[in-house]
Amino acid sequence: MRLSPQWLFAIGLLIRLAGLRSEPLWYDEAFTRLVSQASPMRALAAIAGDVHPPLYYLASWLVVHVAGPGTGALRMVSCICSAGVVAMVARIMTRHDRRAGILAGLLAAVLPAQIYYGQEARMYAMLSLLLLIAIDAVASKHSLRCWLACVLALYTHNMAGLYVPIILLSCFLTCKGQAIKKAWVGLAYVPWAPVALEQLRGVVAGYWVTPTGSIGSALYFMSYGTFFNRGWDWLQWHSVIAAIALTGLAILANRKALISLLPAMAISFVPSAVLYAISKVWQSVTVDRVLVPSATMLIGLWALGWVRAGRTTRQWMGAIFVPVAILNIGSFYFHESSRRTDYQAWISIIHDQWQPGDVVYHNSLDTVVLFYNELSDLPQYDIISDSDLAQSLTRQTKDALRITMMESDLDIIGAKRVWLLYRDTPVTSNLETSETKALLKKYSIINCWVVSSSIYDDFILILLDGTPNQVDQGDSQKCIPDRVPE
Repeated sequence: MRLSPQWLFAIGLLIRLAGLRSEPLWYDEAFTRLVSQASPMRALAAIAGDVHPPLYYLASWLVVHVAGPGTGALRMVSCICSAGVVAMVARIMTRHDRRAGILAGLLAAVLPAQIYYGQEARMYAMLSLLLLIAIDAVASKHSLRCWLACVLALYTHNMAGLYVPIILLSCFLTCKGQAIKKAWVGLAYVPWAPVALEQLRGVVAGYWVTPTGSIGSALYFMSYGTFFNRGWDWLQWHSVIAAIALTGLAILANRKALISLLPAMAISFVPSAVLYAISKVWQSVTVDRVLVPSATMLIGLWALGWVRAGRTTRQWMGAIFVPVAILNIGSFYFHESSRRTDYQAWISIIHDQWQPGDVVYHNSLDTVVLFYNELSDLPQYDIISDSDLAQSLTRQTKDALRITMMESDLDIIGAKRVWLLYRDTPVTSNLETSETKALLKKYSIINCWVVSSSIYDDFILILLDGTPNQVDQGDSQKCIPDRVPE
């Protein structure tokens, strides 16, 4: 049976559906859930105050309001888009070689990075799909479809701007006059452009942006967007080296057809090069997940290279790819450290031991966004702060999601007992740590539970007596890690 893009779509969809609800939501997904459960006007206001455009959020909002607020429904948009990516990368590579198209589709269906973003309630699978549709439209000389896909990509993620100029340049060179005649479609982005510029200021100041060091770190996306190691540390750089080697061998195998592959190669490498250059001459702006579309195109180049390679080169590519892929797929599904922390245990502790007069107190927006829904039946408050928060939200977004209404000084709440939620991550601010330690000096600890402790975070649930101490407790009540971020 010939594996058509439709069959590959079905295979990709089944693989993604299989584990769609297996992992708990993390912070970004929990934010998507808050937006999806808000009223339409509040959702739009929250999005405008965020750092991303509205298309993915609106699609998620629609699905959640039709199918319900469950984790599966929340991730369904990404699941379908990711399956579409499998079909589109196969379709694009089939234009060069039918076997390469099938292989590219199968690789996109099973590689961990593609599955991960197909099971995450964020916009990266949708971004990849729209960009691939635009690339395919250029190859089909369908300029209107190209323009539409590019505009929708810009409404999906602001960093689509790394890809859209490359695609439109290819469209102008391929479709010539037709591409210019359809340029009016680009006006559809004008209403959002001022908001996007304001949002990009938030991205530039983003605490989450990883500093870019060597060229090797800039090439890390080759592994991150394909093998996506979540297990053994030693496998991390082995995967990067393997991805770089596969890319080099694929380019070597395709050397006689490089001109026809220039658009695909530009999509694969130019965005990373641009981010690296900006990071070196100005400030760090490299976010690995923004380069997932580049890695998706890279998968197609690997497949085409393997098909066109000679016997020896093909053997080398197989010897490099197969063991690294097996190890990464194994770590993705089975390695214990690859699992996200399930916080249901501490939620049960709070509900089981709750007493009249108790309140929940968050030390940051991080815990508010993550756990507001799970504790929505209980009175919740948040430390007052306008900035310097780990996972910070703008005032506009907090107002739209009614988080501002939760801000209060613990002294004026008058609680009998306080359930303090403390989550310490590599980006936890000094303010959060100092404010939490100040509370521990002022209020007596009744009990303390270490819910999770890993290289990624320490989550501690602390039960405090709501009556302030007459004497400062000093450090005698130490209950949180000494780690304070740089």
